[in-house]
This record gives sequence, C-alpha cells and structure tokens, in this order.
Amino acid sequence: MHQTAGVPSAIPPAVKQAESHNHIGDPTWDRGDGGRVLLPLECFVSGVGDTCGTGAFGVADPASLGFRYYVKLDPAEIQKAMWAETSPDGSLIWTSSGDDLLAYRSSEVSEANRAPPGPLLGSVRPSTARCHRPASRALYLTIAGCCWPVKPTAPIRFGPSIPPPASDDSNSRCASVANPRAST
Repeated sequence: MHQTAGVPSAIPPAVKQAESHNHIGDPTWDRGDGGRVLLPLECFVSGVGDTCGTGAFGVADPASLGFRYYVKLDPAEIQKAMWAETSPDGSLIWTSSGDDLLAYRSSEVSEANRAPPGPLLGSVRPSTARCHRPASRALYLTIAGCCWPVKPTAPIRFGPSIPPPASDDSNSRCASVANPRAST
C-alpha cells in the first residue's frame, strides 16, 4: 500500500474558525455527487470532551481528499458526529447520538444545504407501523424499510446490543441495518 493523496489540513481554517470543528470521526464513502468521502465533524478536546455542541458532515473529494463543503446537523438531535456509515442502498447516512441510531437522507447532504447559511439537517423520522406479520400483533417500527419490534412505552434505542429484526423474505436484507458498521 502507498499513499495516493493527502492534504495538510482536512478541515479548512475557515470551517475551524466558524464552527470550532477540530476532529474528524470515522468517515465513510458515498456515491452522491459522483463519489465523495463523508467526514463526521465534531469539536473535541482531550480530557474535556465535546466543546461546541454542534455536529456536521463534511464532504471531501475521494481522489484529492480536498474539502468541498459541509452541512450542519440539528444540535437538538446530535451534538457531535463521531462516525458515519452509508446505508447499503446509499439513501441514508447513519450515525449515533448517545444510544440513539440516527439516519440522515444522503440527498440532503448537498451543495444546496451547504453551511453556512444552509439549514440544520434533521434525521429521518421513523414511522411507527404494523409490518406484515400474520402471526403477531406486536407494534413494529419501520426504518429504512426494515421492521423492528418495539414496546410502545419503551424508548427506542438501537446499537450493537439490539438484535436484528425477525427475518423473513421481505426483511432478510435488514440484518446489516442492526449494526451498520458491520456492513463495511
């Protein structure tokens, strides 16, 4: 292996000054914009933790690694972006806030929503629905087309400790959604 590209500073000085972002979490590749590297951005000081309370997704060119633009994520949902993973179909970008798995539409991470002055991006709101389960009357949550059994009174939490949804012909592809980092 040998290095094919590099930049002296992955986060441009103007972004550091405007947002205080100084750390890139675990990035992912996305096919949007003809191919791009998504950079989860946060403000982190060792021994202190998050220092600005805002997260963003930066977008870099996959060949040169040059920074293209960034979009801000709504701090009411997420205060720092520590990792990102593109869904198998490319329509969503997964990340987390505490114990919550969040999904953002890939199409909204775009030049049109470029910060500043672009809007704060909100996560996709899962729909609560009854999935087709003839033998069950349980309540299910549908995210990215996958059915997840939930208790209506319990908070909805996703992560490595949550088992994948019951698998049938329509949900066999959903196992990778249970742990999005496992799909890479």
